[in-house]
Amino acid sequence: MKKHMNIKQLVAGLRYFVFKKEFSGPRFGVVAMLMIPFVAYPLTVADYENTATVTSSSDQFETDTTNNSSTVPVVPNAEIVIVKQIINDDGGLLSITDFSLATDAGSLVFDSGVVSGSTTTFTTSTLFVPPGTYSLTEVDVDGYSPGLWSCITDGTLSNNAHDAGQLSLDAGQDAQCTIVNDDIPPQLTLVKNVLNDDGGALTVADFSLTIDAAAATSSVAQPVLANAPITIAETPVAGYTAAAGWSCADASGITTGLPTAGAATGVDVTLLPGADVTCTIVNDDAPASLTLVKNVVNDHGGALTVGDFALTIDAGPATSGVAQTVAANAPVTIGETEIAGYSAAGGWSCVDASGITTVLPTAGTAAGVDVNLLPGSDVTCSIVNDDIEP
Repeated sequence: MKKHMNIKQLVAGLRYFVFKKEFSGPRFGVVAMLMIPFVAYPLTVADYENTATVTSSSDQFETDTTNNSSTVPVVPNAEIVIVKQIINDDGGLLSITDFSLATDAGSLVFDSGVVSGSTTTFTTSTLFVPPGTYSLTEVDVDGYSPGLWSCITDGTLSNNAHDAGQLSLDAGQDAQCTIVNDDIPPQLTLVKNVLNDDGGALTVADFSLTIDAAAATSSVAQPVLANAPITIAETPVAGYTAAAGWSCADASGITTGLPTAGAATGVDVTLLPGADVTCTIVNDDAPASLTLVKNVVNDHGGALTVGDFALTIDAGPATSGVAQTVAANAPVTIGETEIAGYSAAGGWSCVDASGITTVLPTAGTAAGVDVNLLPGSDVTCSIVNDDIEP
């Protein structure tokens, strides 16, 4: 007897999974049906939502992985590489450890540098950062140009000042930002001062100044090599002294330990990059020295001595054999008071032991005569008084 199922029974049957299998053979066929009941669960809308967790590498894609799901898009990181170039073409010796660079994008790790001529290039490892704006800063170093930031590839550099760089990057952009520091050649100025307080007439142009044996002009700055001894000197001029020697000062305050008053006139100075050094030397005219010498010949019965004769320099008394300083480049009158019974037929005869003054009276000139000496001269003028035969 066949049993028919109503609608309620059919619906109730849906709680079961019907498994049907047919077996057949050469002489029969069997159909087997197996009903497996379903396990009943209460279903909600959430049961039909697929939520996927996205795993990404923080160094290549994004930093914030806490919000990765099928409904939140993956935001690729940006990349920053910092390049530092140091140029030491004017004697500078600084390297990457002497400079302070920073960015709020992360810590900077530089390589050991690549040398090309006088330029060394240091490059950081890549910084992976979320999109945004990042600072680029460098502390200024004495003796080196501060440089400006420059960036290639992607990103926007809104400020390129060495201490206020601003770089903006969008998702997936990468930028390589470079700053260059070049050593500044030190400046060396030689200054010549001439003091003419004893009759000297020379000027600054009469003196030769040299920097490492090359001619230098007084008060004109010259660039020189840093961190290397530099010889400053002058050619001595007869009649002038430079007893105080070179006195040097650095207006920039970078180089210390410079020679001051009392150093030798030829001296070595070593300057640091960016220094602004002035070395001054004063040449003072040396007073001329004049000595009058009286010789007395008593070969005809005369009895006078040197002390009996009055010698004068510009009408002032002079002692025989005693040097006096006189003004240079001005006529100086030398004379004696005549004494009856003695003649000075040979007149004054002068010679300069220093060799500075060359035009002087010689034997045969009058007993009273003008002499004009140069600074530093050491002149002796002699006169012989001979007793006259009665």
